[in-house]
Amino acid sequence: MSNVDLYKKTGCNSAVLEIKRRRLKWLGHVLRMPQDSIPKVALRWTPAGKRKRGRPKMTWRQSVMAELKEMGLSCGEAQASAKDRTFWRSIVVALCPTGDEEDKYVSKLRNSGLVQSTASVPLPRYAAFIQYSQH
Repeated sequence: MSNVDLYKKTGCNSAVLEIKRRRLKWLGHVLRMPQDSIPKVALRWTPAGKRKRGRPKMTWRQSVMAELKEMGLSCGEAQASAKDRTFWRSIVVALCPTGDEEDKYVSKLRNSGLVQSTASVPLPRYAAFIQYSQH
């Protein structure tokens, strides 16, 4: 039995997808905070001093920046998109859909006329979602 079949039977998501989803939700929350709030200051903070020898550890900020780059977003674009809470939430759902949300996403795409059949649905990416949301 494959992991995909197991996820469908149990109604669960992969751990990687769930972590990515929660990280993006938290990022949107932090980006909407005032500039002087502690989480927002911590997001931009770079500690002084030298790191230990060896490979640098992946920080939360580095992982978020890598995900934003994967989505095709710059930090400024993410900041602007996160200001609109419903828009940011719909981006997160499109990128990291759960079972029922994925069905909603596919049906919205099919109803919009961008996609004719479920088999031709591309992986949900930011650009495809922007194209859908502008209709």
